[in-house]
Amino acid sequence: MKFVALISGGKDSIFNIMLCNAHGHLLECVANIRPEEDKETDSYMYQSVGCSLIDDIAGCLGVPLFQCIKRGASKNIQLEYTPVQDDEVEDMFCLLKSVKEKHPDIQGVSVGAILSRYQTNRVQNVCSRLGLTMLPFLYGKDCRKTLRAMIDCGVDAAIIKSGMIDTGKEILFKPIAEMEERLLFLSEKHGVNVCGEGGEYETITLDCPLYKKKIVVDAFSVVAHSEKLYSSVYYAVPTEWHLEEKDATGIEDIGDRLRSFSSEL
Repeated sequence: MKFVALISGGKDSIFNIMLCNAHGHLLECVANIRPEEDKETDSYMYQSVGCSLIDDIAGCLGVPLFQCIKRGASKNIQLEYTPVQDDEVEDMFCLLKSVKEKHPDIQGVSVGAILSRYQTNRVQNVCSRLGLTMLPFLYGKDCRKTLRAMIDCGVDAAIIKSGMIDTGKEILFKPIAEMEERLLFLSEKHGVNVCGEGGEYETITLDCPLYKKKIVVDAFSVVAHSEKLYSSVYYAVPTEWHLEEKDATGIEDIGDRLRSFSSEL
């Protein structure tokens, strides 16, 4: 089926697109809910840091971008969601409704949630109201195997926000492939979720087999969101970047591997 992908720019939303593609679904466009500025908003639903790169991510994927500014707040924080006026979930509803109006042949919605029932319940609620099918290939998967699968399948994602214990701003823009061993160590020592599902970190995807070009960040500023003795929160704001040509390795080269991962994880 043709689908729209909800993207934050992070590893999970991009990897789920790859899995959708490997299972025969066709990416028609991407959708993003962003803050007014490239800064942390502590949303329960949406990643905000790195939003300045979303235009280029859509360009690298070669599909149109539908985007809106996040106006709502977390009004209904119950696990099961029912629509509430001015809730941030209603921003998603309005955005996907506009996507469906312009692309009536779209039937599916890709979502990259791995463990969050809170998020998947809300996406499912929106999809049900719009007659769309949610495509959550990562949901409920083992996080260690998922991180390894992302790396094996060519997802080049860098940490753009960190709030992990025993880490600081020095890990910003470190690739997940380089950080994997440390994440596993922190998981054993402190219970850190290796995919960041507990909010330990967030990423931005600079390259993957679906990208026509790769994103290279030349410079970024660091913002101290909160500073504590053992677990400060820092995030990076890209200030200079460019696109580079890349080798033509495509998604078809790893299709079997992706299908295997999605069935085994």
